[in-house]
Amino acid sequence: MKKGEQRKGRRPEVDDGRPGPVAGGGGPVRLQKFLATCGAASRRGAEPLIAAGRVRINGVVVTNPATPVAPDDRVELDGRPVGRQEHRYVLLHKPLGTVCTRSDPQGRRTIYTLLPQELSHLSYVGRLDINTDGVLLLTNDGTLTYRLTRPEFEVERDYEATVRGRVRPEALAPLLQGIRDEGELLVARSARIVSTTPYSTIVAVKLTEGKNREVRRMLEALGLVVVRPARARTGK
Repeated sequence: MKKGEQRKGRRPEVDDGRPGPVAGGGGPVRLQKFLATCGAASRRGAEPLIAAGRVRINGVVVTNPATPVAPDDRVELDGRPVGRQEHRYVLLHKPLGTVCTRSDPQGRRTIYTLLPQELSHLSYVGRLDINTDGVLLLTNDGTLTYRLTRPEFEVERDYEATVRGRVRPEALAPLLQGIRDEGELLVARSARIVSTTPYSTIVAVKLTEGKNREVRRMLEALGLVVVRPARARTGK
């Protein structure tokens, strides 16, 4: 799969050294949401930045993530302006053997080694483990990231997993009813056989949550040996 990039929005203004204006118009927004919308951090990642006193509004340090940010306020993170920026979207085919992190203490290859330097600030949406390849979205659009990763939005994710041996369609029925593993209930929205040979079967599984190693855990709970899981699609 080719790596593609799609851009939208206006061209970013030249940084003149002054703190940036609030993204968008309208009324005040929570500081935590503001930072996420601007792509400075995820909503969850913004909390420790704010608590550490690294964020200023109109020159004053704030430590409460619920602090309202008005349209004419000036916001800084580590002394640098935060404001409206051009949203960028990169669709990456993550290969096997790479990890979704910026820096790996074990020295394994990360997905950021596949990107040019000018895209290294983008955040990945949903983690794929080292033994899973497939579609991975990277963006600085905090609002989109929030909607794609929160379980209440039920964003569909399609996976195809190769398992050993011939699998009958009825063997996948428990995936639709739900399988309990490690204290979690894992439920597939759909599951079907894509193709089969005497030696292997490709199983398509549709999920609406992004739990750790979910497809592998579900199939292994059925007694299947997973050779290769891959994510084929996220969203519609």
